[in-house]
Amino acid sequence: MKIDLIAKLKNIDEFKKNYIPGDEKKLYDNKSLIYYALSNSDLASRYYISNFLLEKDVDVLSKNKENETVLHVLLGQTNHSLEDTYKLCKEFINKGVDINALDKKNRLALQWLINLKYTDEELVPFYKLWFAQDFVDFQTQNKFGVSPYELAKKQGHREKLLERMNEYDRND
Repeated sequence: MKIDLIAKLKNIDEFKKNYIPGDEKKLYDNKSLIYYALSNSDLASRYYISNFLLEKDVDVLSKNKENETVLHVLLGQTNHSLEDTYKLCKEFINKGVDINALDKKNRLALQWLINLKYTDEELVPFYKLWFAQDFVDFQTQNKFGVSPYELAKKQGHREKLLERMNEYDRND
């Protein structure tokens, strides 16, 4: 099995056994190895492999064929350790990943954050991270005609995020 599929489907031990230095610099189906690690459904493996690749200076700025950033892919997963997901988001943003990048369906990573199954209170650290950036786009509508702002309103349980958006709008 190739290292890209191992990063996506297997555990830490399998990855360690099969990883060869330099694998993190190669492209797999035209995307960085970290995209595979971020979609690993085993949380321990997802975070270990992703952090391992970050230490090896894996490319986090490239996009996949859907024009998604690593933020889109990470936040698009169903299950999370919020603490570990937050650390990865912070690292990606610090390395220059654009929080306002649009995928092929005109979605912002913020939309995936809004859709997470966690409470508004649990997501406050993410909101702080996003709104600490120079510019936060929450008005661009996706392919389905819904902006992150509209999505947060529709959700009915993103009051803290809506407060930040409204405050941001007033200060802009």
